[in-house]
Amino acid sequence: VKGQLTDSPASDRDPTWSPDGTTLAFVSNRDESWEIYTISVNGTALTRLTNNSTLERSPRWSPDGRRIAFWSFRDGVADIFLVDADGTGEVNLTNSPGWDFNPTWSPDGASIAFQSERDGNGEIYVVDVATGEQARLTDNEFFDGSPAWSPDGRKVLFHSDRDESGRDGNFEIYVMNADGSEVERLTRQTAKDLEPAWSADGDTIFYVSWVDGDP
Repeated sequence: VKGQLTDSPASDRDPTWSPDGTTLAFVSNRDESWEIYTISVNGTALTRLTNNSTLERSPRWSPDGRRIAFWSFRDGVADIFLVDADGTGEVNLTNSPGWDFNPTWSPDGASIAFQSERDGNGEIYVVDVATGEQARLTDNEFFDGSPAWSPDGRKVLFHSDRDESGRDGNFEIYVMNADGSEVERLTRQTAKDLEPAWSADGDTIFYVSWVDGDP
């Protein structure tokens, strides 16, 4: 089924389905600043969830559909925020002096993995949603980003420009345990491999590759 859900002279982007398939969250600059919105699949019930003059991006639904994680550029840095699906209860979850972005929920909804540059380079962190306690999963001089939880919550995919002999500038796909242990390299190509994702059953991994010269 095809249909246009939004009709605005502004830009609407980064749509993501709610777990029950009834609602889309997305980002729009229709009110001048980039904000998080939701809309039902029939194009009604457009709701603005955030309201400030900064940049909001990457809305991601919690597994139970009750909350949305996103990153926001406020006070000169980017942090991971949470907001209830009705726009109430907004909270800064990471409150870091560096850039935190690309949030991804664990399957049980208890944790959010994210990419951070608070240490001067890209690393993968995880934050406990209930307590706000944060843990660093990767710790090296290279750039690690785009975390993705396995469906069973035991593994985390990511891309990195690390290499056995040092940084080679070529991003590959890696996987590690959810606690950051046992890092394993999955791809070995001369082109960049980025943005990994799991299949629903956890048996297959998808990613974007420049192996043919373009993504």
